[in-house]
Amino acid sequence: MKMPVKLVLVALVAAAAGALVANAQGTASGFSKKNYNFSPWTKGRFSEMITVTNPGRFITVAGIGAESETDGHTMYPGDMLGQCRYAFTKIKKALATGGATLADVTRMITFVTDMGGGTRESAKPYQDYVTCRREAFGSGPVPASTIVQITRLAAPDMLIEINVDAVLAK
Repeated sequence: MKMPVKLVLVALVAAAAGALVANAQGTASGFSKKNYNFSPWTKGRFSEMITVTNPGRFITVAGIGAESETDGHTMYPGDMLGQCRYAFTKIKKALATGGATLADVTRMITFVTDMGGGTRESAKPYQDYVTCRREAFGSGPVPASTIVQITRLAAPDMLIEINVDAVLAK
């Protein structure tokens, strides 16, 4: 049985188009998150850029400080390290509710009321923050990050407040 040439051409075009679409979907559907450091001194401190391909869900956690989850009072007054650790505990809980972990965080903005002075000895609040962040992220990549010193947070005894954005696969 002889097939008309037109039908054969349509079948070939359809098969080729189907293969191209399947190939494009296969490469396009793969989720990826990559951290980049362009300056050697930033490695391990923060990522300068993060690219996300094909995110499935975007999570924002904002305004997390050392307010007690039960009564709103500031925990660890005057203790940057304690307040930071408490804030990260709350951030981890919030991310877990959305099915995420700190490994999914792509951006972090931190507000502090005191970074300390210009010398290493007088910069203890900032060093405590760096220690806390290192503990929180462990050996994983640190997200693209900004830290800003401001005059005051929501409560006068709050020293730190953290915002994070996380991205998950579909």
